[in-house]
Order: sequence, then C-alpha cells, then structure tokens
Amino acid sequence: MAVSGRPGPAAPATAVAAGVLALLGALFHLIGVVGGVLALSRGATTAAVVATLVGNVVLVALLAGGALLLLTRRPAGRVLVAAGSGLAVLLYVLAAVFGTAVGDARLVGAAVLLLGVPALATLVLATVPATGRWLAEGPASTYPPPGDGW
Repeated sequence: MAVSGRPGPAAPATAVAAGVLALLGALFHLIGVVGGVLALSRGATTAAVVATLVGNVVLVALLAGGALLLLTRRPAGRVLVAAGSGLAVLLYVLAAVFGTAVGDARLVGAAVLLLGVPALATLVLATVPATGRWLAEGPASTYPPPGDGW
C-alpha cells in the first residue's frame, strides 16, 4: 500500500473545542450582562459597574459571534474568538492586579485563575495552525449539490 505525500482532511478537534469554549465564555459573560443591568436598574451607576457591563457586552458579542462563525468554518470566527478570549485574559489580569489592592489576594487570585484558564485555552485553540487548516478547507458540503436544478 503506497502512502501519498498529501495529508488527509484536517481534523476539526481544535476548532470545535475553541468554538465550544467560546460559547461557554459568552454564556458566562451574558450572566455578567444580566447582573450589570440589574445593578444599574437598582441605581448602582458607579464607573466600575458601567465598565464591567460594557466589557461583558463586548465579550458576549465577540465570543458568541466568533464561535458561531468558527463552527460554520468562517475564518472571521477565528479572529473574533481570538480577540474575545485575548480581551478576556487581559481583563482577568487587570482584575487580579486591581482586585488584590482592595480585597483578599488569595480569593481574587483563585477567581482570576478559575476564569482565566478557560479563556487562555480558548485563545490557544483558536490560534493553533490546526484550526487554520480546518478553516482553510472551507465548508464540508452544500445542500443541495450545485447543478441539481434547485
């Protein structure tokens, strides 16, 4: 049996994992949006509440939109997921830096670690070459097939 030099179809594992983690991240930040709206409705209009609400809205848009595009093999999804997860990692690091100044460092550090690890994993999975190869192959098929008279 001869082995050809051409690789087989790219495996979707990294892209699907990035898409699922991005959807979970979007769901988490959607809960943050709801909490922010509730806080605003109860009169909490501090800069921190507003900034957190805006950050959560941006993260939901980037992660959810990117995940849907990524899972439908659109290259823009990879960019949005990478941007959203990268922004999330940055925000968690900032929260750790500023949170330890006003709260229990161990508690803040544990919370940031718990939140930051999935965001970092999403960023890595979205940017590895295997995800790019899978996206480059394009959609697996179209229905109905072209030229079928539909």
